[in-house]
Amino acid sequence: MTEQSSDASPDFGLGEPQPLEFQPIADDGKTAVYEALVVDCKTPGSPVFGLTVTIASSFRRDSAEDVDSLLGGMKASFKLLTKLPPDTGGPNDEQPFDSSTQIRFEFRLASFDGPEAAGFAFTVETTTWIVPIPEPGGEAIVAPLPHHLGAGLSDYWHSNSSSSFTAYVTPSIGDGTLSSTGKSTINLRTHVTSSMTGKVVVVTASTKRGMTYSLTGSGHLPPKH
Repeated sequence: MTEQSSDASPDFGLGEPQPLEFQPIADDGKTAVYEALVVDCKTPGSPVFGLTVTIASSFRRDSAEDVDSLLGGMKASFKLLTKLPPDTGGPNDEQPFDSSTQIRFEFRLASFDGPEAAGFAFTVETTTWIVPIPEPGGEAIVAPLPHHLGAGLSDYWHSNSSSSFTAYVTPSIGDGTLSSTGKSTINLRTHVTSSMTGKVVVVTASTKRGMTYSLTGSGHLPPKH
């Protein structure tokens, strides 16, 4: 069963997404983890937004250029919120992460010097299944990623917070689906924003065409003890 949602993303006042610089931080032979940190030097306390991407180690070994292309094309922006985001309830039953069919994205406020709990909002731009290839005329065509990385991997978005989060997903190229454990699947359409709440939300590109999209959400960092 599928359902269609057309919910406008909240106006968090986020700036223009900027390119991310990922660094490999772990590889146990089964999964490899990359991390990018974004520092907001304009805000007192210099908050740091962290985004990690986990892939199968075999993808890193066999499709290094494709992994670099995917990570190199990602952008993000974030800001602290003047108040904590709404409580979306406790975590739902999480579907397990499967590195053979999914790429895991985890977001967090990596550090903040403030004494109180801090809310934050973010937007991440990425591509699933395919990468856009610029054409000389300024337009872009889309082509499948070769090797293993283009085998239809879904994007598994996981909140490091103890509560669920609401993801607002807007495709700019292509279409696909948005899902979460125990909920009806939402069909994603180009330039239409759809939302879903869960501890985990999964973005999957159409099997006929890949998808470039932005995901906007929010979270919080507990107060220091």
